[in-house]
Amino acid sequence: MRRGVLGIDAAWTEAAPSGVAWLVEDTRGWRIAACAPSYSEFLARAEGVEVDWSISKKVSGEWPDIAALLSAAQRIESAEPVVVAVDMPLSTGPCVSRREADNRISSVFGAKGCSTHSPTPDRPGEMGADLMCQLDAAGFPLATMDAAVSLKPKGCRALEVYPHPALLRLLNAPYRLPYKVSRSSQFWKGESVSARIGRLLEVFQQIEKGLRKVLGPVPIELPDPADVTTLASLKRFEDALDS
Repeated sequence: MRRGVLGIDAAWTEAAPSGVAWLVEDTRGWRIAACAPSYSEFLARAEGVEVDWSISKKVSGEWPDIAALLSAAQRIESAEPVVVAVDMPLSTGPCVSRREADNRISSVFGAKGCSTHSPTPDRPGEMGADLMCQLDAAGFPLATMDAAVSLKPKGCRALEVYPHPALLRLLNAPYRLPYKVSRSSQFWKGESVSARIGRLLEVFQQIEKGLRKVLGPVPIELPDPADVTTLASLKRFEDALDS
């Protein structure tokens, strides 16, 4: 059976939505079989409901259900999931403070603007611990120095990932890409909301183009800048691209 990778841009709290992507391998390489800006929309995609990318669509946060997501992925397109890649601090033990891995990433990529956030008892807290338990129960123990990733059905692993350094390599960029909606006023100080919307969408398009070169068509429908009136409506696209 073909192999698959489930990518999750996991929010650190239940209040925020989480993007999900399902990648499958065929004779031509890896491609994106499905992508959604939230858990519920990904699950609905498995029921034949197309993702609504309109900027008026409201997306709410949810508690992750790994078993349901894996089942949905295989219903969308049949493949053997071998890796679940999660953008969230994961650990085989308590993950409540800054880790050696965070320090090493910041040491290597900090000068490029890609330092990491520090885990706390509350973020990702209970959600992160439960997510790790769910991954273990589903047969995806965390990849560590002692348990490396093997892309074979019996070597399934959960993999902690960090999109910012990955995007540096994908786009051969010298510095962290300014695509986070919540930081747009820091990226482009003094610029109007409409100007920042346009700039964010330009970076989204760069990321989409880079992904397309590696994975083929990207099933995300970016809006026209003229149709976007609020920055918050762009968050769904950021989450989907991260996944």
